[in-house]
Amino acid sequence: METRITDQAVKDTLRANTDQAIKRGVFGVPTFVIGPELFWGDDVMDMMIECLNDPDLFTKGDLGRLGNIPVGIQRKESRL
Repeated sequence: METRITDQAVKDTLRANTDQAIKRGVFGVPTFVIGPELFWGDDVMDMMIECLNDPDLFTKGDLGRLGNIPVGIQRKESRL
């Protein structure tokens, strides 16, 4: 295991996965992706399960209005 920590292929995979996560909007862990939705943190598990049971959950009713709220801040792409 210790030798894999220094393996360049492992480092490259970690960097590629990190870059992909940033591009998808991930900013913390755990993050779960269901379709276009990101669920961040262990406190959203109930909402994530509701989304699995009803894929249209965020397109109707009060939750449907969330898509119209302007984004207040957006993470910049990593300079690394």
